[in-house]
Amino acid sequence: MGIFWDLIQQSEIQEQSKKAKNLEERVLILEKELSETKTVFKIKEIGASGENGDFFINEIHVYNKTRKDPLERFDVYNIEYEYWKTTKSDLGGYYCETYLRKNGIPCTREGSYKYYLETLSIMNCLAEESDTPIKVEAYIGKYQNKEIKEIIKKRGLNLKVFKSKYRFIEKNINHQSLYKKYDLLIAPSWNTNFYKLNCHKILHEQLTKKLISYKLRPHPMSFKKK
Repeated sequence: MGIFWDLIQQSEIQEQSKKAKNLEERVLILEKELSETKTVFKIKEIGASGENGDFFINEIHVYNKTRKDPLERFDVYNIEYEYWKTTKSDLGGYYCETYLRKNGIPCTREGSYKYYLETLSIMNCLAEESDTPIKVEAYIGKYQNKEIKEIIKKRGLNLKVFKSKYRFIEKNINHQSLYKKYDLLIAPSWNTNFYKLNCHKILHEQLTKKLISYKLRPHPMSFKKK
């Protein structure tokens, strides 16, 4: 039993060591990617998106606090949690089973909205305690006016509301065949300086060097519905 137990312990130690090494390598890759992206593409801000407070507390904020070089840090914390989708918040839905139930929150749209606000509060607290400026952004697809007012008033977020109606153009694009043809699909969204900064030229140069095939097309949400 002693030998068997020693073997189990040794196996666990090796596994933990392997995980730590992989994590270390992933962090180094992330540092390099953030730094090079900001430098090569002249991008001033890069955001990290998540759907729960724990992700920002235990992953993103911890990473940011240990980086001294601003080029290696995230500048924006963005929440991507679609509380308005009842299929996700109702009983059996992804949000219900993953977040709401375990926190004693009703599996309803209202309960999901409450969780959304709590996550925003956590993100704001993390941004305030940061020694470098951090913006907090929120993605909202379908909302009620009272919700927007509450988010702006209580959470102090700067929101942009797009009045134009947009549509996805899936019927014009066969996504499966598109991904088979190219290694990378690039779809710059509206309200960016992608072309003014010549990002398309820089991308072409860098991707061509590494023999990566790509397709550049407008973001689906940039097509206005007539």
